[in-house]
Amino acid sequence: MVGLWDPSSAIPLNWSEDHTWSVDLDACVNLTMRHRFILKRSTREIVWQPGPDRTFKTWC
Repeated sequence: MVGLWDPSSAIPLNWSEDHTWSVDLDACVNLTMRHRFILKRSTREIVWQPGPDRTFKTWC
């Protein structure tokens, strides 16, 4: 749905000065998504977040 584990399809996040990353998405209600954060270095190398997948659940 949002990237399909393909870094070239990743959704960029916005950083704020209070050290919060965010993004506005249109998503279905009561949807559970597995995800990981990635970093794209200046060398274009992709670094995946270590550890298990994270889970995000939508509501409203």
